[in-house]
Amino acid sequence: MGVLDNLKRAAGIGSIAHFLWTLLPAAWQLAAIAALAVATEHYGYTQLGLARSLYYSSGVVAFGMVSFFCYLRIQQLIGIYKRISVPNIGARSVVLDKSETEIQNILLALDLRNDSQQPIFYRLRRANASLAGRALAGDLIDDKNTFIIPAFGGLVSIHLGSILGVPLRQGTPSGIAELELDYGGVDGELLYHLHYKAAIHVMIVSPIGTKQKQAQIIAELSKFEHTKKGKG
Repeated sequence: MGVLDNLKRAAGIGSIAHFLWTLLPAAWQLAAIAALAVATEHYGYTQLGLARSLYYSSGVVAFGMVSFFCYLRIQQLIGIYKRISVPNIGARSVVLDKSETEIQNILLALDLRNDSQQPIFYRLRRANASLAGRALAGDLIDDKNTFIIPAFGGLVSIHLGSILGVPLRQGTPSGIAELELDYGGVDGELLYHLHYKAAIHVMIVSPIGTKQKQAQIIAELSKFEHTKKGKG
């Protein structure tokens, strides 16, 4: 039991030391790795010879690189910057005329997904969409309030607005969908900005075995930019 207790104690100390190491700033880690590698190379060469010196210094560098990767991975998991994605854009409703040569009304919307492990607060700044030269008939964007996307893959749906009178005679209508928002980990400190823009193409299809019409949207991403606004 004494040996097992000692092993458990050593493993616990090692885990704590490794955790503390991963919390160090990246620049400090790189400096420590370089210093340890130089020291290992020097003392290893004088005590063990060139071959063993290179072997042990390689181990020091490998340990440092693994620790550095763990640090970056932890920062990625616990951070929220660049952790909002747009997994889907679609038509929430579509109304055709009787001759099916025009879309009388199509409501466009997209989903925001939180890929982080903590809630994300956001405020919408701007939305724009068009199809076949027709712009949004009404702006449904609420840019006065702050909303929350739940953690661990939480989804929220953003209604961009409706477009009226889109002709179908000339084939598949095309246009753009664009959204800008500020976001952050604390309400009142929305330090990051997302700008999303995509070319969209609307296809009117009938599922097999039915006469019901549905709108399918194909999106070609042209801009997906996260930027840091900074405080102030």
